[in-house]
Amino acid sequence: MKIEEIKRKLVIENPALTCLKNANSVLLLQGPVGPFFDGLTSWLLKRNIHVNRIVFSGGDWHDCKKIKPIEFTRQNEEWAVFLKEQCHKLNVDAIVIFGQSRFYHKVAIEVANSVGIAVVVFEEGYFRPGFITLELNGVNAKSSSLDQYEIVDNRLQITAVTVKNKFLKSIYFSVIHYAFIFFMDSKFPNYQHHRPRSLWFYSMYWAKTVLRKIISHRKDLENQNKLFQNKKPYLFVPLQFEGDAQIKLYSKFNSMNEFVEKIIKNFAEHENANLLLVFKQHPQGIGGNNTEKFIKKLIETENLRNRVFYFNSGDTDLLVKNSRAVITVNSTVGIKAIEFRKPLYALSPSVYFRDGIVFNGALDEFLNAIEDFPSVEKVKLLNFLHDLKNITQVPGCFYSGSGNFPNWE
Repeated sequence: MKIEEIKRKLVIENPALTCLKNANSVLLLQGPVGPFFDGLTSWLLKRNIHVNRIVFSGGDWHDCKKIKPIEFTRQNEEWAVFLKEQCHKLNVDAIVIFGQSRFYHKVAIEVANSVGIAVVVFEEGYFRPGFITLELNGVNAKSSSLDQYEIVDNRLQITAVTVKNKFLKSIYFSVIHYAFIFFMDSKFPNYQHHRPRSLWFYSMYWAKTVLRKIISHRKDLENQNKLFQNKKPYLFVPLQFEGDAQIKLYSKFNSMNEFVEKIIKNFAEHENANLLLVFKQHPQGIGGNNTEKFIKKLIETENLRNRVFYFNSGDTDLLVKNSRAVITVNSTVGIKAIEFRKPLYALSPSVYFRDGIVFNGALDEFLNAIEDFPSVEKVKLLNFLHDLKNITQVPGCFYSGSGNFPNWE
């Protein structure tokens, strides 16, 4: 039976948001760096919902100011038993997490499923900026929301929020969070972080990010404008952050360089010499492994000079809009491609990995079909985008700061 033939439950808003509104006792685990989960705590308390929060590190402890946190300092092997005890003691009927792939959250999902507790998962927005993802049980490749729910009113359209200086605020919150992880390490000696914990690592990483952006920004914008004025067709390939679970757990690639090599070598075999290939680095990936050097080496090896380009900076929306097609691992930039009705090829599972939305076939077939690629059915795309936005998204920004929690009433 096809997914479309399965009867879905009718809802009037995001089902995960409804779950939060109807909960009696909510348990928060790890949230985004900064005060967002404190804002969520206040929002829940105003609705007379009991709220508790477990913290695992000095960073979590610092970010939890609205209520007294429950500190987990035991051995990680004891986490499942500890969580079950807390859920029973607090009569928890909803667990809230940010990201589904951290050790503590993977265990929490298993525990919640075993005792019938709802799991509400926050993640960065599928639509950006101004939205955040909020789903039951899983997000991205693990999302099942569109298969389970249908919006009653197809005229419903949630709107984005506007946030200034989001990037700078996220860096500030990150620096403070990781500093407290470092300085309170003795209090949380067993903490297992999902990324490197070194304060020196993050200081150097963000320093390299800022430096590389400053060095390349003007040149990238000039080259982007030349690309648009040139009018030659190009394939746009947005790179992803290697530390993201979408790459580590839900893709067939061990690194971005492995993905880049596959794309460039397939492109080199494509006969259309008029077609260009454009890579753009993920904002959080600029300070990491120097993909630019790797791409330049492949350009020389495959004799693709003046046909393959790399940007650290640039306007992603314009790069998608002016492209002939988009190729990605499973980036949310794929949703931008759908919005602009661009042919889309995804090499790994994602929330939009569906028949009629992404190209179904081999990469070579996709490249060969570029020149006469049929237009994707407009009504089908609009319905998909409408359902995805209204069923899985809520207005908001994780890094808007204290006192700026979104209105979800």
